[in-house]
Amino acid sequence: SSQLSVQPPAIFDEEKLKQQPNAGRKVLIFSDSRQRAAVLAKDMTRTADDQAARAVLVLAAARLQEWAEKAEESVTLDMLYPAFLEIAYHNHLRLFYGGDKGRFNDDLETIKGIIEKAERRNKPLKYDRLTRDFKNKPGLFSEQLLKNLCSPFRSLTDLGLGWMEPCEEDDIKDCLELFNDHGVKMSEEDFIALFTAWAHHHCTDSFAIGNQISDQIRFNIALRKFGRFGIQEKDLQKLPSKFKKILSEKYNQEQINWIACVLSETFLSRGSGEEEGRYFLILDKIALKFKDEHKWHRCRTCSDIFPYTLFGKCAYCGSFDVYEMSDKDLERYKFWREPVLGAIAEGSGKLIRTINTEEHTAQLSYKDQRNDIWSTTENYEMRFQNLLLDDELPIDVLSCTTTMEVGIDIGSLTAISLRNVPPMRENYQQRAGRAGRRGTSISTIATYAQNGPHDGWYFHHPEKIISGDASNPWIDVNNVTLLQRHVNLLISSEFLSEKGTDLYECPVLSFFENYYREFIEFLKKFRFSPELEATVLSTKKTDESSHQQFVQGLTIELERIRDDVLNNRGLYEVKTESERQVSLLDHFSFEGILPTYSFPQNVVGFFIENKYGTKIIQKPDRSLDIAISEYAPGKVIVVNKETYKVGGIYSFHSKFRRENRRENQARPYFENPNYLSDLYLCPNPDCGWTDTDNPRDGVCPFCGEPISENSKRKMLRPWGFAPVDGKPIPEAHAEVEQSYAEEPCYFATPDRNDMENIGCQHIMAALRSDKIRIINKGLKGRGFNVCQ
Repeated sequence: SSQLSVQPPAIFDEEKLKQQPNAGRKVLIFSDSRQRAAVLAKDMTRTADDQAARAVLVLAAARLQEWAEKAEESVTLDMLYPAFLEIAYHNHLRLFYGGDKGRFNDDLETIKGIIEKAERRNKPLKYDRLTRDFKNKPGLFSEQLLKNLCSPFRSLTDLGLGWMEPCEEDDIKDCLELFNDHGVKMSEEDFIALFTAWAHHHCTDSFAIGNQISDQIRFNIALRKFGRFGIQEKDLQKLPSKFKKILSEKYNQEQINWIACVLSETFLSRGSGEEEGRYFLILDKIALKFKDEHKWHRCRTCSDIFPYTLFGKCAYCGSFDVYEMSDKDLERYKFWREPVLGAIAEGSGKLIRTINTEEHTAQLSYKDQRNDIWSTTENYEMRFQNLLLDDELPIDVLSCTTTMEVGIDIGSLTAISLRNVPPMRENYQQRAGRAGRRGTSISTIATYAQNGPHDGWYFHHPEKIISGDASNPWIDVNNVTLLQRHVNLLISSEFLSEKGTDLYECPVLSFFENYYREFIEFLKKFRFSPELEATVLSTKKTDESSHQQFVQGLTIELERIRDDVLNNRGLYEVKTESERQVSLLDHFSFEGILPTYSFPQNVVGFFIENKYGTKIIQKPDRSLDIAISEYAPGKVIVVNKETYKVGGIYSFHSKFRRENRRENQARPYFENPNYLSDLYLCPNPDCGWTDTDNPRDGVCPFCGEPISENSKRKMLRPWGFAPVDGKPIPEAHAEVEQSYAEEPCYFATPDRNDMENIGCQHIMAALRSDKIRIINKGLKGRGFNVCQ
């Protein structure tokens, strides 16, 4: 936020500033992984909301106090939300994220109509009546209320910005009369101080405020695992021990218990739903107080601050060593207090700013070609450049991966932030070069060095990454596998072009049913053109033997793929118009027939659907070797500022296939040996041998350990993943079940005859080409439970 604020404004028009309160300032942040970028976007939005909401809450409390004095009404915590909305509306503040963002925006439209109606009638808002119109508050507003009242370290009371008091004079008098009936003599000032300390204790100790607020919200903000929220029924007649110690000098034990009973009866209410059986402070009976000129007190023993002393003692520890704080003493809280006090001094809230941060990663690139004009990333790119449609809001900060490193002109961007030192000099140049592309005289590039040796070295030698020598680019032109894939691409493209189609348009099933035999004949007659020999094959001798080698290599691969496709038609057939057929391009890329151009192979997706399961909203994907770790069941990921827990193996398209029926969606995969196969494991923990074939003579070829049926497991190749219950989870439930893929391993056993001399004395190597397996064996190697 500091880097954003120091940028010069780019917008000065008053009307445009209503929609873009940050005056067109932009920052682009680079992270080194998708999840780091996604989590950062969510965390930055939350942090900006925290700072803005704190100021708006205190300003709303101050505004409600002014209204109450004029209208001679009482103010309650329940009235904060309408006042909060009013301030957000007048200052064009957009807060929160996820589902609560839309809900908050709907409430802003409602308050807009109410405000305009009041202005036409020249009447003030009636906050007590508005409370009834906004009973269902967004969860993130309740979260902000709890954060500012219940945080053990940064509540409004801890920052000297506000405190809680009874809102009704009648409640205070009723309590004092009940006290008096049992011989408890107490002044109104002492009662308010006692109530404030008692309420603050229960808020910070057990989040015991708001009986309609879900425990789920309390879990989201708890800094530690709580065994309970709220006050247990057995504790209603007892005061916390620190208050007993202070009060015992004036009252006996019976009177102290009576004080606890009266406070509980008057200001507590039983929770509802999952909170039933516990008690919470009633929002309608409490007010949030703010007075800029109020004198705060600080304890020299425990260093805590409080708006009152409790019978001359510290309300936290009971020490007498309490002093009245001066303005200079309060400066230690300047970082938190100054933005709030500045907003209150200004009066309207114009100084309050929010920062709209969004994620820009490859996991948001999914687009339904039939229904969507833009993918999410494309939409965010336009909004980052202030190209807005309808009621869209501009994006101030874009949290991205290397997807933004090349090829996109951000225009007037002047600020870049890097969360780590890039791997090479040219990477730094590309990322830093996003700023100042249109002749801006000054740009700021901030790079944060992490604690690894790479970042540490460049931290001490910054000139090497900023202006050092770039690496020489090179291409391996002698790699036979690369040559084979490029030849495959050229041959298949030429054949399909003659048939009036291409790799993207031609379905893989249609190719093997209708074109396969023609293609084999085409291969037999195919000869390299002079252009092909001069470019792709310039370093490879293109005699008849090499020609046959390329053709034979493609023919063998096609035979294997053909058998697999035709034996598993159900995986490739389409039963609905909305489903796109698997193209030859996708399948050939998946099988490693075509050049990858550094794109991942064996890609599997994480399907995020709408609530009806009829449309894909997002589909982040990963190559299989990464997906089995990142998307393993039990893992937690963040996508577009929503948190998901991976639930299991799934494909969106399989439920539309007629023969599967919805209740047997995965059957074709489990019946396909390419997806479900046997895996034999050596029981010797020091060996680690694995193979998909039963070893000869039933013993491990490496260590000789017997391989029994008990050593056999099932190995599943995932075809896709989905979140638990198909929807986001509350952050309180985001407990990760850690499982990782093991190191890649060859299944082939060594053969003495395939060892070759590589030109080094005493060293020989097996240079055969074999596939490797990467396996995630689950927690402690116990595997996963998968329902067929």
